[in-house]
Amino acid sequence: MKTKAEEININEEFEKLLPPTPRKSLFDDSEDYQSLREYIIAQPYNTLRKKTLPFAEVELMGYVDFQREQVIKKETAEHRHLFFIRQSEKGKPEFCNAVGCYMKHAKTFFLLPYSYIVADTHESVSSHLLRRVRSEMDGVNRYISHNIPFDSPEEAATFVLGQKAGLDEWVDRRGKGLLDYYPELQVKEEKTVLNIFASTPVQPSKPSTEKHILSIFVPGKCKARGYFNPETGYFYIMKDSLLALNAEREYEKSASGMARNRMIVSKCTRVAGFYMVNEDTKCRSASAAACYVMGKDTSYVEWEDAHGNGLKDFYPDRFYRKKEKYPIFDLFEEEPTPKETIHLFYIEKQGEPGRECKATGYYDEKTKTFVLKEGSKWSSEVTKGYQYTASEFVRRNHIKKSCKQMAGSIIQSRDILCDSPSAAASFVLGRSANGWDEWKDDKGYTLKDIYKEAGAEDAQKKKR
Repeated sequence: MKTKAEEININEEFEKLLPPTPRKSLFDDSEDYQSLREYIIAQPYNTLRKKTLPFAEVELMGYVDFQREQVIKKETAEHRHLFFIRQSEKGKPEFCNAVGCYMKHAKTFFLLPYSYIVADTHESVSSHLLRRVRSEMDGVNRYISHNIPFDSPEEAATFVLGQKAGLDEWVDRRGKGLLDYYPELQVKEEKTVLNIFASTPVQPSKPSTEKHILSIFVPGKCKARGYFNPETGYFYIMKDSLLALNAEREYEKSASGMARNRMIVSKCTRVAGFYMVNEDTKCRSASAAACYVMGKDTSYVEWEDAHGNGLKDFYPDRFYRKKEKYPIFDLFEEEPTPKETIHLFYIEKQGEPGRECKATGYYDEKTKTFVLKEGSKWSSEVTKGYQYTASEFVRRNHIKKSCKQMAGSIIQSRDILCDSPSAAASFVLGRSANGWDEWKDDKGYTLKDIYKEAGAEDAQKKKR
């Protein structure tokens, strides 16, 4: 005879007391879910943790399919000739469903957004770069969220399938291949898989020994090449270069941003999510050219050749790193006194998904401020008690201006000056925190142990 305890389904009783959180819908058009949709679109690959999704996994894949169909409709309306690679079924490692188009004039093949790619890469064709990039992806079915340009359809097919592939992999809706429409591709020299992520695009048809062809290549954003004229000091962005479609807001308002807009209107044509340069375009400097290409404030160091050499390597007289000057010491031709060493402190937390963080910073005793170092990883989630506070509002502004979201993590792209160690700790941890206790150096000493007087003064101010 069963006891009363055995007759009760404990799981069902538990669900009655604590019902599961209602799932959200990605297809909901309300503004409440706009941030959720933007978050999904921002994912470079399907790296989302299935157990913590605020929506059904099946709906996520359906949403990606829906977005891909929207892209196909848009490209078809613009009279693009689309080609496809499809194999296997969803949920399997060999599954892929990719769509792309070939631009004859630019000699570039574009892999369109929301294309699924094969999860695994064949060891015989994977380079160290390809292994590193693919190792950052997680999940069985992976999709891209932006246009990715390739020098050839073979490279695009290799990227999609994860193994050596040729032109015949791409077919249109009628079942015809690329060679049926572009027979000139048959005589094109075969390229290696390494070129998929090579920093330098296809070399110009008539290379000159006097010109050092350099390039900027950011997958999905820009792909440009150019050369410097040492006699005039001008830098030339070469024909068929692809500039970033969207520029940073702050940069657009600057004089350089307005000059970029004028150049786009007169020298460029919009092609598949990029601005393509129609002719070699003169820029006042290499730094200005890099800004035009990337759509943000940057410098000439972005221009590199296939071997990683930059302008300062070819033209050391014109491009060099300025050394710090000490005018008083220079008068006596003596060595300057060495700079004071910076005492670094750290915060590192491991635990629940979204709560991990690993940050580095130092305290400036003169200004009573704390500097969070570039590369620090912040918690992607915040506690309920910390939400909608003044500190949390400042944190969101820092994320927009000074951080990047990579694979669900928040990474600093530059140093951030904080009003206090506690403010810096709160930004990193996503909750209210006492920075004097949270920040510790490599020997385990807290910030309060090293700067006792400053910590005591800060504590007295809070009591007041």
